Amino acid sequence: MRLTRQLFFVGGVIFFSMWVGLSGCRRPENQRPANPLPPVELVWSTTGENATFSRYGSALATGDVNNDGFPDLLVAANSFNTGRADAGKVYLHLGTASGLSETPAWSSSGDNIEGAYFGASLALADLNGDGFADAVIGASNYRKGEKGAFTGRVYVYPGSAAGLSDQPIWALSGDEQTGAFFGASVASAGDVNGDGFTDLLVGASGYADKDLSVGKAYLYMGGEEGPSQKPAWTAMGDHAPGSGYGLIVKGAGDINHDHYDDILVAAPRLTGKVFLYQGSSRGPSEFPVWSSSGDNQGGAAFGLGIAPLDVNGDRFRDLAIGAYFQDTPGHTDAGKAFLFLGSAFGMSKKPDWSSSGENLIDAKFATSITALGDVNHDGYDDLLIGSKQKENDQIQSGKVFLYLGGPKGFGEKAAWTADGENQQQALFGEAAAPIRSKAFNGFVVSAPTYSAAEDLERTGKIYLYRVQSAKSSP
Repeated sequence: MRLTRQLFFVGGVIFFSMWVGLSGCRRPENQRPANPLPPVELVWSTTGENATFSRYGSALATGDVNNDGFPDLLVAANSFNTGRADAGKVYLHLGTASGLSETPAWSSSGDNIEGAYFGASLALADLNGDGFADAVIGASNYRKGEKGAFTGRVYVYPGSAAGLSDQPIWALSGDEQTGAFFGASVASAGDVNGDGFTDLLVGASGYADKDLSVGKAYLYMGGEEGPSQKPAWTAMGDHAPGSGYGLIVKGAGDINHDHYDDILVAAPRLTGKVFLYQGSSRGPSEFPVWSSSGDNQGGAAFGLGIAPLDVNGDRFRDLAIGAYFQDTPGHTDAGKAFLFLGSAFGMSKKPDWSSSGENLIDAKFATSITALGDVNHDGYDDLLIGSKQKENDQIQSGKVFLYLGGPKGFGEKAAWTADGENQQQALFGEAAAPIRSKAFNGFVVSAPTYSAAEDLERTGKIYLYRVQSAKSSP
């Protein structure tokens, strides 16, 4: 579907422009069919340093740090003990034609502060426009001074042909407020103001306004020297106490095709709510242009997972959103994922698809929501959904479900599932990330509380899967 500005100029064309918009809501009958999923194989896995209780794989992010055409992988072990408990540590595995390097090329624990949870959040984005992705790392529990417990801090390490720098070019603690948890989430915002630089989103889910913990989101503009020192935009959502606004932030892409990227902020505690803000030459809109609480169920945690993608190939961004504490009839905490379709009229107000996976009690389906891109090469984006569910009587072993996009959106059933090693309490599927290049097509799934041995508890583990090549439909 294509929209051109000239369609809106004269009255005789207004009716035609409306018809084009409506055609974007439904796929033409002659649209290409969806491809089946080729075989998926496990090609590599690692437990990092085998450090007990480190939670290796607690967060993942991909991007091309050294600009060699292969996506690299950041892996967090946010509870890693450096000699200082829960200081946290982050590793970089470089991408290769066959997937990922076996040993990390870089690692850091930031300022090595006890209890900081360095790696609580991760992103890879080129924030200074030099063609190399930079590592953005949040340490949500960072202590600022003697009385600055849980202030939080975010670090930016620049990429280069040689990889990541040992020292950050940018490190901030937001408003330096105790208990703000600045860096609870970080994300590439895309280019929100159209200046050619990628911007940075940061969430501070505990930020207090007038002594009420409402949460806050910050946007820092990218530039030649990296992110700006002061935020160009901040928001606090509905000012709802305890809502955790900013616990999840996400770049949405250009939802409305106006050449400015848009942003998403979630307040997933309580019922949960997701807010969409529109980009412009002045930055994001002051107020959200769209919001949703899913089924509006109390305690569902709607918004703890968000993935923008184009499911039905109409060139409009859609939103997959998870609510992993959602109850279904007779199934407490079964979890639920929702899909909202985009169109020329904006994001749909009601979900166009939803699923609770296998609908099990305490499954927590939609623990993670990850856009994989078009893994089967049919023109439709695909989605991986994680679940902390009970599988084969192994409590919280975890499972992932891969749903294929198509002209009518997602199907009722997943095209592929996996449960890792089906180890009790491994939490397989808590995080995932795509690994896709011209040479490799696949994704990584983590099990951050996997135990490598009886005396190596909760070391964590990541798994690399390859989707075998398949020819696209004629």
